[in-house]
Amino acid sequence: MGDINYIPVAVWPPEGDSQDHLQSPRADKKGGRAVFEDSGPGRGVDYEKSASNLYMDSKMMGQDTAVEYTGDGEDMGTDSALLFELRTRNRELLRAVYREEERRKGVEVEKNRESERVKDLSTQLQRKLNGAKEKNANLTKQLKARDQTISEVRGELAGLKDKMQAEFKKSQTGWNIVSKNLALIQKMRKKDNDMKRLRMTDKMSRVMLERDAVSALEKLKPLEQKNIELLYENGLYKSRKSKLVKKMSELKREVESQKNNAGRWEEAVRSADKEIELKTDELSEKTLEIHVLKEEKADLLGNLRNTTDMLESTTDEFEKLRHNFEMLTANEKTLTTNYGCLMDNYNRNKLRLTEMEMENANLREELKNLRKDFEEEKASKNTLRAKHDALLKRYSEMKEHSPMLENIPLTKKNKSALKLQKLKFEKEMGGLIGNEMPHHLFSGRVISKLELVSS
Repeated sequence: MGDINYIPVAVWPPEGDSQDHLQSPRADKKGGRAVFEDSGPGRGVDYEKSASNLYMDSKMMGQDTAVEYTGDGEDMGTDSALLFELRTRNRELLRAVYREEERRKGVEVEKNRESERVKDLSTQLQRKLNGAKEKNANLTKQLKARDQTISEVRGELAGLKDKMQAEFKKSQTGWNIVSKNLALIQKMRKKDNDMKRLRMTDKMSRVMLERDAVSALEKLKPLEQKNIELLYENGLYKSRKSKLVKKMSELKREVESQKNNAGRWEEAVRSADKEIELKTDELSEKTLEIHVLKEEKADLLGNLRNTTDMLESTTDEFEKLRHNFEMLTANEKTLTTNYGCLMDNYNRNKLRLTEMEMENANLREELKNLRKDFEEEKASKNTLRAKHDALLKRYSEMKEHSPMLENIPLTKKNKSALKLQKLKFEKEMGGLIGNEMPHHLFSGRVISKLELVSS
């Protein structure tokens, strides 16, 4: 059996156990310790401490793992039995130790894994903590810068609020001036419309007068032509009248001469009758002469009657011509008077039209000045509106870049007031663009968003 002092502590692997990856224990001759070597991919495991612990446990239980043989060969049977028991006991203990070592090994592996995991988590957490610290430092810097910008923006907002109030006062005064100018423009427009109506009526009356004058002239032209013809006929009648007057005077002279002759003839007849009576003898002698004289007397009386009839007819014609001439002269006088009245009315209307045109020119000049003032007011209003839009744009930009202003709420009342103000402003601007005067311009105070924010 060799050296009796060398007693194998255990047979490895134990019986009934299939541990292919482990080797049997070997005793280190120098130190007398059992070493278990792992033939697997891992490293060798030193079980010196475990064996010492097992030895101490066996000592406490009253069992010795290593037994020194000092007796004779008689006691070999009992010793072999004891050795067998010891080996079985040692085998069981080694199994328990193996199980415990395997459990401890798994626990250590888990601990190592857990420690590695904890190390990884700690490194990750350290990295996150460093990133969070850097972010926190950056955020603190940004917050300081934003606080500074917010303080500056608040100062600028206060200045902008004052400027907005001043601009609002200017805008309100401008709107008041614009409303006054619009009222004046409406009055001037009304006056202009009245003047247009008067001008149209005057134009219509002038056109009617011109038409009447043209119709009167057209009527007067044939009358003038007729007057010329009548004047010509009157001249002819006058010349004929002068001739007739001459003839009548001649006929009158002849009639008077005939009357004188007739008187003389009557006297002669009387004297002749007397002479006939006185001189009956002479009558018989002169009967032929008396008969001739009577025939001549009858002829002369017929001529006298004809001349008187002709004279009466010529006098009747002359009276008719004189009556017609008087009627024509009366018509001419009425036409001249009517023409004079028409010319006077035309001159008066022309003078009135010139006065109205001068007044209209003055009104146009005044309207031009008012329109110029209105355009200036409109330009100033546009500049004010541009400033207001720029301020609102700047305010919106500041609001976008400042997160603290995002938390400022607008109530439903303020939103409805802003919407009503917007609709009212659009309506009034539409009325101004359509050249219609709005009923009221900014009757209430304009509530700006800056005032709402400040409130």
